[in-house]
Amino acid sequence: MYLSRLFIRNFRSIKQLDLSFSSGKNILVGRNNSGKSNIIKAINLVLGENSPDYKKSENLTADDFFSSGKSPEDTIIIWCELTRRQNEALDFKNLYGSCSGYHVSVDINSHPKRYRVDSECKNLPSLLEISREGRNNKWINAIDIVKGELTQELEPMYLYAYAFVATNHNGNIEKSLRLFYREDDTKDWVMTFYSPFRNEFIQSALIPSFRDPQNQLRINAWTWYGKLLKSVTANSEHEEDLQDAMENVRIVSNKIFSDVEKKVTSSSIYTTFPGTSLHLQFNTETKSDLYKSCVIYIDDGFKSQLSEKGSGIQSLVIVGLFTYYTREINTVGSALLCIEEPELFLHPHGRRVMNTNLDLFLDDSRNQVILSTHSTEFIKSPNDGNIILVRKNYGETHATNINTKRLKDILLDNEQNELFFAEKVILCEGLESYIIRMVAEECFPGELDKQNVSIIRVFGKDNFKKIVKHLLDLQIDCYLLADFDYLLRDKDELSKTYSSKAHDNVSNLPSGFFEQTHIFDVKGNKIVSKISKLRNSIKNSYPKFFYEGKSILDIPNDDMQMYISAFLKELRNHGVCILSGEIENAFISSLNFSNGKLTLGSIYNLKTQLDSGRQLSDFINITEIKTFLGHVLGQSLPDDENELYSEESIARTYSEEEDTSKLIEEWFVLEESSVKDDPYEWEGYIPPGWDEDYPQVCDDWEAEIWPEDEQQDSDYDLLF
Repeated sequence: MYLSRLFIRNFRSIKQLDLSFSSGKNILVGRNNSGKSNIIKAINLVLGENSPDYKKSENLTADDFFSSGKSPEDTIIIWCELTRRQNEALDFKNLYGSCSGYHVSVDINSHPKRYRVDSECKNLPSLLEISREGRNNKWINAIDIVKGELTQELEPMYLYAYAFVATNHNGNIEKSLRLFYREDDTKDWVMTFYSPFRNEFIQSALIPSFRDPQNQLRINAWTWYGKLLKSVTANSEHEEDLQDAMENVRIVSNKIFSDVEKKVTSSSIYTTFPGTSLHLQFNTETKSDLYKSCVIYIDDGFKSQLSEKGSGIQSLVIVGLFTYYTREINTVGSALLCIEEPELFLHPHGRRVMNTNLDLFLDDSRNQVILSTHSTEFIKSPNDGNIILVRKNYGETHATNINTKRLKDILLDNEQNELFFAEKVILCEGLESYIIRMVAEECFPGELDKQNVSIIRVFGKDNFKKIVKHLLDLQIDCYLLADFDYLLRDKDELSKTYSSKAHDNVSNLPSGFFEQTHIFDVKGNKIVSKISKLRNSIKNSYPKFFYEGKSILDIPNDDMQMYISAFLKELRNHGVCILSGEIENAFISSLNFSNGKLTLGSIYNLKTQLDSGRQLSDFINITEIKTFLGHVLGQSLPDDENELYSEESIARTYSEEEDTSKLIEEWFVLEESSVKDDPYEWEGYIPPGWDEDYPQVCDDWEAEIWPEDEQQDSDYDLLF
């Protein structure tokens, strides 16, 4: 049995949340203070070892009720739904031993009355107000195993749910918890009038981020740790040896405490309570109680109690003990382990050991793990379970289930897995990631981490599209940096006649990428269209350059260089950085390139130079990447920044009509199929190097190329 659904309303930072969990490992990821701990606390409130309906329990306060800045809500609802696996046996031995029985409502035919719970649990408070007093009720006997009334009641049921409702009446908090069950999701629910079973269906253990072994390893008759110790000591083969040892301790303790016992008894007790005497001893009288005095020691070179050791080893010990309990003692039922930040105080190797231990605890999905983490060590493959992305917007927690099977291509290593913890992600092909970080550190020190920006390598241009799609699905802001040839190329048959490798290009990106608010927003579709028109024009006019060009300077037409340069700058200003060449072209010095290519050795050489006090700008023209990062990080830059390829070398000022006419006719080969109605829109942009008459020049071009009644996009509008 496992927790399959969790519905929360008005608890802490959660206004409303509806989550699905898998039977194996479930991983909550997200930034600090996003609400991951509140989700686990809600689970513990209902399924934990502390009973929330115990009237003296103080596990809920007025501060736990959701508030959006106005008056706090007055009702908390938590619905924990458990799914029993097909043919899974219930632990009726524990069920019969846990209570004498319970009441359920019945109809006029003495059948259990059914209740419908709506999808948002809105009617739960009214259902829990129904009292068994004055109604037709049926007592489900949980004592007589021979008659098996409890067995007949529960055996057909495969869905169980605990409904918790708390109301705040002027500071007086009232809580109620009830058990519901049904055969399947086509039936309505049978409702009990309290919660007769808790740990008998699923034994839970919670390890919060603040480790406290004395709290997580409490010893009494109903905690899992108490049951473990009692079970181990109850039928030990060393029982006779234990009794002899206990007797020897009593004899010695009597000698030690003899004097104080006699004097205190004679002076303070005997005169008031005749026949009464004081006795001091080191241990309990009976073997059955001896387990309660058990203390855990750890010897790591210095032997001391577990509570005095670090949180890392505490976590490993608790998980190990709980795993032992579920495998050796609680062998019929299922168990749920909730652990917050299992990586705390563990080095990377220790984190991997912890992750392995959690996998062992699952026991082929018989048990369940729900963990919250900030470590990529716990997200290693699509088999690592159900990932839930938790975010907080305007003080309210939201969460989304992620289909890890669809993400199998990117769950490869810790660097790529980091995207689950990011607010913004910059995608690049490979070693550019190191250069991006270096530029950011020199120009915007500390901002990448402050703004929770991750840089992810996709290892090939063909991977940009699918990872962008994943990021869009995850609602994570994504940006892109690529070499110049990402503007060109395709996989048409024509590509086979040229020497360069065919690959995806910028036009293959999902349109949603350009429609992101931080990219082009509502103008995204128009930009996609303009990219397509530009690519078609280049391909039709200069196919060899289209399939083999690697730099803007490879273009055989200087005028085209100017237009493409202006277009790429506009893209960079909106978070799409297509460089004017390859990353290697930005280097002033080769830094021991291998065959003209950037290598890790080049990166090491560059890092050595920077560590010696040199500036990155001494080795690389960083302006294009700097402009791009300025947009990503929301940092404005001076308008006169020089681009990687100086606009002075490729831009011209055109004022004579014959020049502009010749330029348009020579560059754009506008086939009928590529020309679409697209009303000319002047947005006031004047590219650097153009004079103030540019708007009029555009109008003159448009009038010259197309008759007034057939005007299409101007050349500049095709680009922008």
